[in-house]
Amino acid sequence: MPVTSVNCKSILDCLSYFSEETPEKKAFVFLKSAIATEECISYAGLYLKVRRLSMGIAAIVGVGKPVFLIYQDAYEFLVTFLACQQAGLIPVPLPYLKGDRQLERLVPIQHDINAAAILCNAKVRDSIESSLFKFEEIEDLLLLATDELSISSLVGREIAVPHHEISFVQYTSGSTGNPKGVIVSTESLLHNQKLLQETFGCNAQSVIFSWLPFHHDMGLIGNILHTIYTGSTCILMPPMDFIQTPLKWLQYISMYKVTHSGGPNFAYDLCVDKIAASACKDIDLSSWKVAYNGAEPVSNDTMIRFSKHFKDSGFDYDAFYPCYGLAEATLLVSGRNAKKSPQEMIRVTRNTKNNRKALLDTIGENTRLLISSGTVAPEMDVRLFSPEGSSITDENLEGEVCIAGKSVTKGYWNKPEEHLFYHAEGIRFLRTGDLGFLIHNELFISGRLKEMIIIRGQNFYPGDIEQHVSKLNEAIGLNGVAAFLLPGTESRLVIAIEIKRTAIQELDKVALIKKADGIVNGIFGIDPYNILLISPLGIPRTTSGKLQRTKCAELYHQNLFKIIKAKIDQHEKPVSEAGIGLLIEEVKQLGDYESIKKYLLLVIRLKVNGLNISDLNENSDLTESGLDSLRAMELINTINKDLNIYIDTTLMFQANTLPGLIGLIENMLWLKNEQSSGKEIIL
Repeated sequence: MPVTSVNCKSILDCLSYFSEETPEKKAFVFLKSAIATEECISYAGLYLKVRRLSMGIAAIVGVGKPVFLIYQDAYEFLVTFLACQQAGLIPVPLPYLKGDRQLERLVPIQHDINAAAILCNAKVRDSIESSLFKFEEIEDLLLLATDELSISSLVGREIAVPHHEISFVQYTSGSTGNPKGVIVSTESLLHNQKLLQETFGCNAQSVIFSWLPFHHDMGLIGNILHTIYTGSTCILMPPMDFIQTPLKWLQYISMYKVTHSGGPNFAYDLCVDKIAASACKDIDLSSWKVAYNGAEPVSNDTMIRFSKHFKDSGFDYDAFYPCYGLAEATLLVSGRNAKKSPQEMIRVTRNTKNNRKALLDTIGENTRLLISSGTVAPEMDVRLFSPEGSSITDENLEGEVCIAGKSVTKGYWNKPEEHLFYHAEGIRFLRTGDLGFLIHNELFISGRLKEMIIIRGQNFYPGDIEQHVSKLNEAIGLNGVAAFLLPGTESRLVIAIEIKRTAIQELDKVALIKKADGIVNGIFGIDPYNILLISPLGIPRTTSGKLQRTKCAELYHQNLFKIIKAKIDQHEKPVSEAGIGLLIEEVKQLGDYESIKKYLLLVIRLKVNGLNISDLNENSDLTESGLDSLRAMELINTINKDLNIYIDTTLMFQANTLPGLIGLIENMLWLKNEQSSGKEIIL
């Protein structure tokens, strides 16, 4: 029986319903990477834990107040999130960050929302407490370790607390100096859950799998809460496990017969690039009926590559469900209609100096291909507006995507609403800041309004430039081109191009720069101020894989790009491949601290965007200096290949300082030499 037939007024009502209807059914399976095991909880067990914890929290914090949730573990987060709602509190999920970065992010958000407490576990509490004295603005904030609450004696003493009209507050990614907390109401959450179910067809027999961060809208609303809404089963894997070993995603889909799973476009690219076909011989993906693709521009090339790569494992191209959503819409705005193939596409070209027009049947060098993000969801009203705020009626013209409906937020916490909405026919439409086309109720996203490049009064779209440049050479990484305008200038266009690590040595770098220069001049009439060939993963991206073009301009200004070759050689000098080779041989022969240090600093310079080598010292925390999981994986792969040793990424994170990593490499080189000499090594 679908939950929509029940008088369900909140997610907690759904949980209560399924705890009675299917009490023993597995609600969630939590995969534990450290010990390679799973932990399960039933619907009845989850509801009991939520009720118990809610009383413990309410007794200390009270009701009706916002509270921060900072957890590393999905199990602890889920129970606490629901317990806050049960207690009439407003949960505010935040990502767990190491060291002072956690509190640096927290300070402006606390100024905005004035939360009553930070809920976390004892380990996170101790970490925060050790740095709290540095931040006077929040040093009096209550820290509550939920894993230390004594709650078993409180069962049966529930106090009826009305559900808060605000379900939770979602601070959007990138919220720093001017944080924006999206207000997600109980009504809008339930309405969007209904749309998700109608679009993706999830039901009580479905099996959902997610590796997405549980504090973000796609992971939280689209997977965790949708599981409770539909009474299905959800398998949760730590995001780090996917980043380090993408194969695990597919292995678990096969193992648990998963029906619904997905992620941003980059996730599918990562699988193709990192998983050999031979590794998939025992994987069966035939159960995977809905592979949603959202959170960043959808690429048909990516979907085709993924489908071909995993065809022998039973993956069907028609399982792809391109979609579009945002926190301000609770989540879903549009998604593939199940009756259509996912490859709906259009080509667009510049119509006038400040407009773009859709061309349905035209192919040419001045056109750009756009993939549909699906049909507008039922009961959602999507309109396109001009920069002047007037509704666009010609469906072949581009405009700002604006949305209305029960799922749409009333606004941001503590923020004025005037500039957030346009009005038409008595309806208030929320401005998304995204540009797109709306053709036959199919939504095509074409770019971001704030990233528009305006030169000599003409509008240019970064995506158009990037798409043309990305096709110039196979050495260019997937989604590896960023076009941006230098702030404070009227015409200085810079193009950053990521080069695949395997292609750096053989690539004719000067020729590629000339080609990029020529195509941008020829098609767009722009003479790029600079063109940079940079190391892999050098372009900053959000957690969902979106290019951060504004951040690119900041990195360029601060001279923090790791440049291999440039049109204007005014920043860092290109790294000599011959020099790298000599250093590798020196490390292999000597294996001493200084030679390893020289080699390591050079490799880090190539692999870690935004990490200033001159700032590193003997006590530098590598993760805090910018070495995130994906870059760490690339770094370790390079070291292992260059030096013919094996270091696990986990060991690198345990070392986590420059001397620690150098010592780890020293030990591995020593072990390799001892074993090659025939000596017996006892570990």
